[in-house]
Amino acid sequence: MREVGIESDAGFEVGIELVAKARRRRLPVAELPTIWLERTHGASSFRILKWVPKYLRWYRYAFGPPIQKLQQARVADQAVLGATEGTPTA
Repeated sequence: MREVGIESDAGFEVGIELVAKARRRRLPVAELPTIWLERTHGASSFRILKWVPKYLRWYRYAFGPPIQKLQQARVADQAVLGATEGTPTA
């Protein structure tokens, strides 16, 4: 999670986001089992039409072109080079 960050701000979207980002980066995903219990009081506030665009965004992202680890390494190298600019070399 530290490597890819989280952009989602509500609901189950965060789970889809993390899986989508892992898939694009070809990273493994570990799942933890969960238990869902039926609601005993109140009503659900989930609105499918509100969430579909958010879910589809991450679905499209997941099946986009792979983000290569080499590209990630280049970004890291550029950050290091930028931090050392102006440093005398031997």
